[in-house]
Amino acid sequence: MSVVSDGDVISDGMETSTVLSTILTTVVSTWASTTDYGHSTKYPPPRNWTPPNTTVKPIRMGNSASAKQAADQVAYGVIACVTVGVLLVMLYMCIFGQRLRATAVRWHVLNCSLWGILHLISYCSFADKAPWPNYITNQNWRDTAKQVECFTRSVFPAGMVFVYLESIILTIAPKLANSWIFNGIFFFLLIPFLNGLMIYLYCAHFMDVVWWYEPIDLFNLATYLLFVFFTFIYFIFCLFGTCLCCATLASKKTSSVGIDFYSLFSGYRIF
Repeated sequence: MSVVSDGDVISDGMETSTVLSTILTTVVSTWASTTDYGHSTKYPPPRNWTPPNTTVKPIRMGNSASAKQAADQVAYGVIACVTVGVLLVMLYMCIFGQRLRATAVRWHVLNCSLWGILHLISYCSFADKAPWPNYITNQNWRDTAKQVECFTRSVFPAGMVFVYLESIILTIAPKLANSWIFNGIFFFLLIPFLNGLMIYLYCAHFMDVVWWYEPIDLFNLATYLLFVFFTFIYFIFCLFGTCLCCATLASKKTSSVGIDFYSLFSGYRIF
């Protein structure tokens, strides 16, 4: 159908449908441009706005390596504090304990307790996982941290050499344990002599001398070799004493054979 006025066509059905389709296409395209979350430029989304149906990445809670190191530092700090407390108790028992005999074992435990505390003090500052890194500010201590660690670790093997020697002697002659001269000899060897030697070798690092090998490192190496050697000798001695005691008990003789069985048991306990 068409309407004619003075010979002109005003409108018809085809033109009307064309206009409506154009308007509808324009509206749809405009709506699509404003709702396309990934490509809209006319109405950009807010800065902190997250489009729906998208994957949100999880937030990382820090570096796992640094967190593990912090946990190790806390654990080492707790262990160090507990160990220092135990060493202080052992130190008190060695000095004031009345049930401990004045033998080499007592002086050896005294040395290990005292220098063990120094070792932990240095360890907590300069170790790889130190609980309190670099809290020691003394420059000489910083420069010789490795020597201090080597010095404190030499106390145990060096002292055990004298403990093994005394134990062998007391197993053969147990009455010497009541001799103040015998006990005084091992007190001198373990306290003044051994400590004085280790302190001198540590201080030798600061002397104006070119050492072919670091003195305290050489002492540490030598004491560990002596410790292994005397451990082997002491083990052979315990085996020989065990066979001798068993042979004596089997023969049912009451006479002494020079080695008391209970003294030998104490030797095994030290070993």
